[in-house]
Amino acid sequence: MKFIGFKDFIKFSSLCFLLLTIFSCTKSGAESNLASPASANKNAEAQPAATSSEITDPTCCGLDYNREGIAQAWRQFTESGQFRLARASDMNFPDAAKREWGSDWEKINRPFNYAWGKRGFDTDKDHLVAIAVDTTRNDAERFGLVIFSSLSGSNEYRPYWLYRNRDLSRMLILASSGGLTLSEYNEGGTRKSCDVFWDPQSQRYICKPPRS
Repeated sequence: MKFIGFKDFIKFSSLCFLLLTIFSCTKSGAESNLASPASANKNAEAQPAATSSEITDPTCCGLDYNREGIAQAWRQFTESGQFRLARASDMNFPDAAKREWGSDWEKINRPFNYAWGKRGFDTDKDHLVAIAVDTTRNDAERFGLVIFSSLSGSNEYRPYWLYRNRDLSRMLILASSGGLTLSEYNEGGTRKSCDVFWDPQSQRYICKPPRS
């Protein structure tokens, strides 16, 4: 039997250590590039669908007529980036509002609505009513309420401001049976309402207390 010398033993041991290190690193690198089934499924999960209060385009949902005309007007209104549709994080409704509306809360709690009554405006088209936020401001009065309307015989919509530079973080837009009502809550949970009409004398929309 032939024995290797001490120097040869050291060389052999060093070579084995080097080969073992290379093998371990290669295996580790290969395994790190493979996603486990759990992580792969996690990455493939669909993102949550936007709720009504997170919609950025108010012409998306429930608008049956004149959608293109309203959509074009909304694009022009927001294209500079100064104005956007209010979001859930902008609003500040008291808990009493949610309790009052119960299961209907999610349905009505959105910063826009469609009104189909003329409300004194010379039109044969629907209106879009939206709470807008001025993106150049961070104060409580960064809101405005804008109504998009089109004159009879025209498909061109234009925006009319009802409110500007006002805290509208607790306002609901309610539209039914041709009517258009704004309901605003105070911090205590009570609310006051007004009905929207077109004022031909001032050529603007106004909101008047409901008739008793």
